[in-house]
Parts: sequence; structure tokens; C-alpha cells
Amino acid sequence: DGYYTYDQVIKIIDDTPPVIAVADTLVVSIINGAESKDDNFDNCAGQSLLTAQVKDFCGGNTLDISDADWIVTFVNADNELIGSQSLSGDSVSVLSPISTAGNFVRVIWSVQDGCGNEARSESIVIYQDDKQPTPLCIQALSTAVLANDGTVSIWAVDYDQGSFDNCSGVDLMFKDDENSYVPSLTLDCEDLANGLSTTVDVELYVIDDQGNVDFCIVSLRIDDNSDACPDNNQGAAVIAGEIRTEDGDMVESTMVQLSSGEGMMTAEDGEYYFSQNPLLASYQIDPERTDNPINGVTVLDLVLIQRHIIGLESLDSPYKLIAADVNNDRRVTALDLVNLRRLILGADSTFKSNTSWRFVDADFEFIDPMSPWPFDEVIQIPILDNSIYQEDFIGVKIGDVNSNVVSNSSLLSGRSVKAMSLVTRDRYVYAGQDIEVAFRLESSMTLSGLQYTLDFEGIEYLGFKKGQLPLRSEELALLDSRSLTSAWHRDYKEHEEVLAEDVDLFTLIFRPKKNGLLSEMLDMTASITDALAYDALDNEYLLSLSYEEVIDSEQLSLLQNEPNPFVEQTIIGFFIPEDGEIKLSVFDIVGMTLYEYQGTFSQGLHELNLSSEDLNNASGVLHYQLEYRGEVQAKKMVIVN
Repeated sequence: DGYYTYDQVIKIIDDTPPVIAVADTLVVSIINGAESKDDNFDNCAGQSLLTAQVKDFCGGNTLDISDADWIVTFVNADNELIGSQSLSGDSVSVLSPISTAGNFVRVIWSVQDGCGNEARSESIVIYQDDKQPTPLCIQALSTAVLANDGTVSIWAVDYDQGSFDNCSGVDLMFKDDENSYVPSLTLDCEDLANGLSTTVDVELYVIDDQGNVDFCIVSLRIDDNSDACPDNNQGAAVIAGEIRTEDGDMVESTMVQLSSGEGMMTAEDGEYYFSQNPLLASYQIDPERTDNPINGVTVLDLVLIQRHIIGLESLDSPYKLIAADVNNDRRVTALDLVNLRRLILGADSTFKSNTSWRFVDADFEFIDPMSPWPFDEVIQIPILDNSIYQEDFIGVKIGDVNSNVVSNSSLLSGRSVKAMSLVTRDRYVYAGQDIEVAFRLESSMTLSGLQYTLDFEGIEYLGFKKGQLPLRSEELALLDSRSLTSAWHRDYKEHEEVLAEDVDLFTLIFRPKKNGLLSEMLDMTASITDALAYDALDNEYLLSLSYEEVIDSEQLSLLQNEPNPFVEQTIIGFFIPEDGEIKLSVFDIVGMTLYEYQGTFSQGLHELNLSSEDLNNASGVLHYQLEYRGEVQAKKMVIVN
């Protein structure tokens, strides 16, 4: 029998396109741009990450499409191609083009599966300004005087102090009785309950081109100086209160101003008292004190503020946080440390962006005590219908977070403080010969802060060298070429504890302009920066400068080597009253000679450099002596090897 064969070809064709999953509309929120009214809007732009996914199906089954090929195309509002990207994968992400508020971009997503089936989808990327404008109102109390007809018109633009938006210009508006935005308001006798005067708060609205809105408060005093309105004054009453610190110390020398025009200065008891205030009038109480910004401010405040910033030890009250906000930006940051240090150094005489004192309504309740801004700095009395005696304020000394401000004269008696000396070696110096003056503490202490003023005459300051203290240039200030101030505190982020034992903390370099004793040219004072030191437990020490080894210009003097202890090199100084020959010898602890030097020197101060190699790389306690015209002087030094 014969048989037959047949070849049958079965082709499976996938003609189902993949499916793209992507949002139809994507919004890019722009929050950058201008940061003041003088800035342009060049930086008002943004971009965002866009993501699309694709799936491929065949007969109800999901296929692997991890190698899908994409082309993503960007087209602007004028239908112009502005870019494209080629990508691969079942999920892809691209950055949208950078664009400005009010614009949009079409994103065309095109993808092919392994069989060449293509899918397309389109998204619209909208760029919009979501940031509210920044309202800035005139902060001082403004006055509006009724005309003879008993009315006055106020315009929002007149009370603006530089409001701005990040992306556009702004409109300045009030709201009328129907809650509609209007550029001006008309006030009349109905706004004066007593027919004489009142103070009102008016909201000034700032609106940008995108419709974002924010507002600030204008305090407005309305006066009827022309007697156009009927008076409704039934007598007078007292407005009184006191100003105290968080710890209860009364604050003197504070000017308390009433919106009626009266003012008085608080005395030692911190009290203020205004009598004969017309009833049924509104009032605002506004305290101010601007004197002596350095009062209560030391490097200990720098220590405490930095501990707060890095989370080591938080400031525990809203008033301390207000005090720590030195630059008045409603935050506590390293910038506050910079500004406060400049004040301590005397480089700045006032706070650049703040006042010496701030005052908080004593009845004010902070929404978040650990973020106390904003807070009420004035007390408003809408209608005075009887005498009031407890309109109190809490005074906050800016920069003082450890509450040691002298807020009134009764606190001037002082407090018991320990004493500590910075020690340096006295010497006879010569004009034109640069000297290095090393300083150490008289006894062991773990330092957290150090501040002082060095006044000098007859010498010129040239620079400094670090020692045990990690001193930085910004922690020193040269003022008037005759005073050097320092404000150092431990940087808890960068430095371990500074244990000030019998070692050099730092060295200052000077150039004498005349011959003489160093102690007669250099002195520590409080002429600019108080001389204080703080240990690791925040104990305060009054700091002074003391000299050791006073050099008599008529006698031989062998000086202590510097540095001591030392590793590789040290310097031995000596003073001879007349020209002559000297012999310097160094011995180990058993009396073996390690080094000898002989030479002839002129009258005056001299130094010899010794290295560890000169001393046969010895280690431990060594003795050295100087011989001159039959006289011998000896000292000890320590070499660490």
C-alpha cells in the first residue's frame, strides 16, 4: 500500500498591542523663584519625575515585556518638539522638561512589544505655582484720621512693606463687609464706639497671578480729630501691668507705649501705670527695650544653642527658643550662632535683624511651645470698659538662653563666681623681633567655652596657632589694632572634649614695636568682651591673665622650654644681662649628659632649638641647666617618644 504525508504549518500571530498605564494629567508644583521683592522670577521653574508602565496580553495571559522599547516625546504648547528619550523596560521614568508656571507640556508615550505591536498614550504636564505669596505689612501702628464728613478711605497699597510672590507680581486687597476683595475701605463714625479714637486690626491680602493668597495684619488707629462723630465717653479708667522675665525678675528701662500716645519707662519694679484713659475706647500696649544687646550673652549661650541644634539637649521653653532666634527668622540654626558670636566678639554692636529684647503677652498660649512663632508682642484692648491692672508681659532677652541677664538694677550685686587664670611666660621683648606667646590654664579643666579681651600697646598682632584648643579664625576679632577678642566654644559635632591640662591651649603671634617686658604691653580686660571660662558642667569662671617667670633685665633667667611636653622639637629661652658666653647642658634622669652647647651671645633674650635627635631620642623627664659667668640655673622638661 502506498501512504501519503502532509506538512501543516500553524502560525500564531500576536497582533494585540500592549497597554500603557499612565496618568492623563500630571501637575508640577513650583515652589522656588523670587525670595524678595527685588528678585526676578528667573528661578520660578520646575520639573518632576514622570512614570509609565506597560502590560502585554495574549489570549488573556500576561506576557513578559521587560524588554519593551519606549520612545517618550515632549511637545510644547506651540506643538513644537522639545525633546525625546529612548528607554527600555516594563516600567520607565523620565524627568519632565523644566518649565515655568502657567505652561504645559504634552508627553507622548510610545512603546512596542516583542512582536512589533505599538501602543501610544498621551499625558499633559501642567506647571503651576502652588506657593503662597509672602505678605509684608507695615509693622508700626498706623493712623487714619477722619475727615470733616466723618469718613476716611484707606488703600491696601499704602500699608504694604514689600510683599512679593515667587513667580509673579501681586495684588494688594482688603475684604469688605460682603467678604469681597477690594483695593480700599472707607471707615466712618460707626467704626468708633466712643466717637474719639479706636485701634483695629485690618487684614491685608496679597494675591498672586495664580490666585494663591496670604495675608498680614495692619494695626490701624482711627482718630476723630475734627469732632465729626458724636462722643460717647463716660469717664476714664486705669491701664496697668508689669514686665518680668520667664524666671520672674522684673524688667526695667522698658518703654511702654499706649496707642493713645502716652508712654512711660518701667523702673526697677518693672511696673507701668496709665491713668485717665477714656472709657469705651480701644487701646494697644506696646513695650520696647533696645539697650545693651550684650547683656546676659556669653559663649555659654553658644554652647547651649548648639546643643539644641544638634539634638543633644533641647531648649526647654518657648521663651528660650525666642531668645535663641538671634537673626529673627523664626528658626534656631547655625546662623544664629554666627550672629551671636559676632556680638560677643564686639564685631557687631547690635543685632542686625532683631532687637535687644522681645516681649510676649503673658496670657499668650503657644500653639506649639517648641515652635513658638508667631507670638503676640502687643496687648490689644478692644473696648476699655473698666480699669485693668494685670496687662503683663514676659520679657525675653535675645541671645540669653541661660537666663543670666541683669534685667534690673537690683540684680547688679553680682553672684559668686570662681576664678581661673590664663598663664603665659613673661619675657623681655625687642622691637621688630616676632614673638610667640603661648597660653595655658593654671589648673586642669574640661573646657566648653572661653571668651576674653586682650588689650595691647607697643606690640602688633600677627596671627595665631592652634594648640589643645581647636581655635578657628572666626572665633577671634581684631578691633582698633589694639584689642583682640575671642569667643570660643566647643563644637559638639566636630570636637571631643577639650581637657586643658598643663599644655598650651593656643599661641598668639606678635611683633613688638619697642623693647620692654611683655607683661607691660599685654593685658586681659573686659573692655569689649567679658573674660570668662566655662567647664563641661557649665560652671562659670572669671578669667584673668597671669605671668610667670618675670624676667629682670639685670639678672640671668633660664626659661621653661616650649612646648612642654614635646615630641620632636622644643625651644629653650634664656636672658643674659650682658654680653657673654653661656653653656647649655641637658641630662637624663641618672645624670648622663645628652647634649651640650657653648656660645657667645649679646645682652638680651635668646632661644635655642633642640630636636629629639639632639637628645639621642631620649624619653621621659630630662634636666637642663644654663651656666653664665659662674652662675647656674636649672629646670626640667618632658620628652615623649
